[in-house]
Amino acid sequence: MIQDRVSPEAVFCCIHRNGFRPGQLSKMRITENFSWAEVFTNRTSDDIIATPESVFDSALRQAERLESVRNFLREKLTPRAIIQVTSWVRSPSSNANMGGAKQSQHLRGNATDFIVPGYESVTGNRKVQALLCTQKDSIGFCLEITRGAWTHIDGRPSHLVFENQGKGQYSVWSLPQMTAFARAYAVPSDSGESV
Repeated sequence: MIQDRVSPEAVFCCIHRNGFRPGQLSKMRITENFSWAEVFTNRTSDDIIATPESVFDSALRQAERLESVRNFLREKLTPRAIIQVTSWVRSPSSNANMGGAKQSQHLRGNATDFIVPGYESVTGNRKVQALLCTQKDSIGFCLEITRGAWTHIDGRPSHLVFENQGKGQYSVWSLPQMTAFARAYAVPSDSGESV
């Protein structure tokens, strides 16, 4: 049975009880549409147990952002749009193995990488990112423009949009760059265009 929302403190306590198994987290909701298991996607028991308590509170704030992003994408793309988490909280070793920045927001539970099923192509994901570019200030997130099928948002100031140019290189976008990107890829939902 899926439980109602479980607080960061309660999950932290559960994780530090004898006999903890990561599978238990799939039954615990962090918000209405996200589980604590998604917070720790692809993490080992040791990674989860070693996570500092402060990360759990940050993960809750990030989950609330993701709920707003999900609702927005359902309005603009399709009423069935979902967010499939590919990476959220990372341990220092998992972050290094994934090539993450040394001060990655993932280490704090403050960042999420995700795909939107049905928009996994580069072009489809550009549309997702362009739509998010138009909404980042009202929801309040920082957006990474990627060259793949995944999107990254985090809790840094919402005026920040940066492009991942590969090999650890990033460039911060100006307002004209953001505007041009949004115009090029964000198609109004009533246009009937599909990806």
